[in-house]
Amino acid sequence: MRTQQVHMSKLYTRPLMKDGIHRYMGPSIYKGKLSESVFKTIEDIVFKRQAESVKDLLCSTTTGNDRFELNETPEHYDVLVEIMQHVSNYTQGLNTIDFRDIDELQVENIWINYQHKDEVIHPHTHEATEFSFVLYVRNPVPLADANHIYNDRSVDDPKDGMIEWRYGESMFLAPNRFLHHPEERDIVVFPGWLEHQVHPFSADVERICVAGNIYTVDNIFTEIDR
Repeated sequence: MRTQQVHMSKLYTRPLMKDGIHRYMGPSIYKGKLSESVFKTIEDIVFKRQAESVKDLLCSTTTGNDRFELNETPEHYDVLVEIMQHVSNYTQGLNTIDFRDIDELQVENIWINYQHKDEVIHPHTHEATEFSFVLYVRNPVPLADANHIYNDRSVDDPKDGMIEWRYGESMFLAPNRFLHHPEERDIVVFPGWLEHQVHPFSADVERICVAGNIYTVDNIFTEIDR
C-alpha cells in the first residue's frame, strides 16, 4: 500500500539572538545588553538632539541621521567606555591574538538613525574601519516571526524590520546570512567589512538606533589611511 505524503505548513519560530559571540556563518557577530544607566544617558542624548540632519550616504533611504555627540561629562564618558567594553568583549571571544582592550580602541564616528514605515537601509559595508556597532534606543516594530506560517523556510523567511548580515554564497549546509530582530538596549558588534542591511517594516512606528565605527589605535594600516 502506497503511503501518501502530506506537506504540512508550520508555524515559523526563530529564537532571539542570545548575548555573546555567534558563529552561525563565517564571520563572528556579537550581541550584548547595555546597562540601564548608560542606556538612560543615551536616551537623553538622542531625544535632546536637535533635528539637524546630517545625511549619511549609507543610510540615505531613511528619514534622517543626526550626529551623536559626546561631551566631557562623566555620564558621557561612561557611555563611551561601555561601548568600547562591548567591542573588547567581542574581540576577546575571537582568539587571544585578536583581543583588544578598551585602551587600544578608538571611536571613528557615531551617528543616530531614524527609520520609519517602508524605509530600508540597503546592503553596504564599512570597509574603512575594523569594527562596527549598532545599539537600539527605540524599537516598537512587532516581531516578524509572530504567527507566521511558512512552507519553505529558504524563500518565505519573515524579515520585517530585521538587521541582516551576509557573507559568501549560500550552499548546502553552509548558510550565508544571519538575521536578528533587535530589542531595546541591544548592542551588536561585527567586522566593518561584513555586508549588512536593515529590512523595511510595515508598522507605522519609528525605530531609533545609534551606530558607529571603531578602529584599533595601533593598526598601522588604519593610521596611514587616515
